[in-house]
Amino acid sequence: MYLWRASRAATALRADRLSERDKFAYLIAGSILQFLVGRYALLMRGQTVGGIIDVLVMIGITIWGLVYAFRMNERGDGVKFLERYVVLAFPLTLQFYAVYAGIALLAYLLVPIPAEQPQALRYAIWLSYSVALVWLYRRFGRFIAHAASAPGFDRVPD
Repeated sequence: MYLWRASRAATALRADRLSERDKFAYLIAGSILQFLVGRYALLMRGQTVGGIIDVLVMIGITIWGLVYAFRMNERGDGVKFLERYVVLAFPLTLQFYAVYAGIALLAYLLVPIPAEQPQALRYAIWLSYSVALVWLYRRFGRFIAHAASAPGFDRVPD
């Protein structure tokens, strides 16, 4: 893995010397790096136990989801995972935010949260986001499996 020298990574890509697993490792590493130092970072949210748990759960869901989608791709032709992931990211992310908003709205309307307990509202929103994120990665896996011609995924997922 090329950690700093992007020129070497570009040369390896140009020469087609990186396997699908190598490319997938970059996706996992980049995702973890975002959680460590990005906007939603462990460094920013790690000031409380709840913040640390929050970030660790999001890291866990993200790694599980990426591995799930990658394995679904391997069940098919096993190539072009990143291409499929990038192309599907836009429409599936739009769907994710629609589902997240729906779940959050339902939670807000159905779960009475006293005004003196704003933490309960934050927890309901966090739980809604987590559930929607698991849903998103399951959809990624099914759509990628279809694109990869995996057995049992001949039909386009709903």
